[in-house]
Amino acid sequence: YIDWLQLIEFIEIWSSQGISHFFFYFYTVSPLVMNILQYYEAKGTVTLLPWRSFPVGENENPNKDVYRLAHSLANNDCLWRSQGAHFVAFVDLDEYILTTSGIRGENALSFGISTEVPCRFGFRLEKPCRLGFGDRNALSFGFGTEVGYDFHWHDISFEWLTNVSYGLAEVDGPHKQIVRPETVSIISTHSTRKSYPGYIDVNLNSSEVILLHASYKWSETNHSMNNLVTVPQLLAGILPSLNSAYREIGQLLFKNETMRIDRMLQMEIAKCINRWHINKCKSVEMCKTEIVRQTRWVHAENVTNDEYQLV
Repeated sequence: YIDWLQLIEFIEIWSSQGISHFFFYFYTVSPLVMNILQYYEAKGTVTLLPWRSFPVGENENPNKDVYRLAHSLANNDCLWRSQGAHFVAFVDLDEYILTTSGIRGENALSFGISTEVPCRFGFRLEKPCRLGFGDRNALSFGFGTEVGYDFHWHDISFEWLTNVSYGLAEVDGPHKQIVRPETVSIISTHSTRKSYPGYIDVNLNSSEVILLHASYKWSETNHSMNNLVTVPQLLAGILPSLNSAYREIGQLLFKNETMRIDRMLQMEIAKCINRWHINKCKSVEMCKTEIVRQTRWVHAENVTNDEYQLV
């Protein structure tokens, strides 16, 4: 993972919705991404969990075929670690769950579920809508045919969040879950696999709570973005806190350095990951050759801790 700017956006936008803690399972990340993760870890906002490969035998490499299982293991590990939390959301770094009313903070989720009966503590959000961040996509990938460009971190003010729009739900998009951790026995990638007796899942009202997917492919391909709804104020309210956090990170980590968005590497990794459809499996090793030449990248294999890995 390389998009350090998206990481800051993700943590700060979700924090504005009342989220108090994040669990990040990482396999391979760039040095700058790790520095930012460790910054939030030091603040007590993030728990970092290296997600290592399985041991490789002489004639067998299970890492080529274990993505879905490993993914579900991470979700259920997160569920276990989150015991005691009011709610837990399982999302990717380009996904956001927001209220259409603009209600934020601790009241955001309660607004969406206020009409549900007390025994229903699994909440399913329908297929995600395509989310656009104005000029954010141009910034992330460079301009025109450039493979990347340099800029000073002071020049970033997240102004693209004042030009947010989203389209119709993805036809093949997956559901996402928000759960009360004490009510769920087993969680799968996109749904509750098994709840404890007395608890069921309910769908949240998509007119009040929306699942948004800010995928790179909306700007980098010919995917249709018809029927757009522009909501300038949807995220504009978090700009003060987001910019404040970004300035603090910049002064601590970036200082006077010139920053760079590596568009070429981003697209190389994105195209590689997109090929998972060929083998029907997102193995953790499928894009290893794309990042093996990257110096100083942080690999989970090289991070030690006192926890054991169950095989």
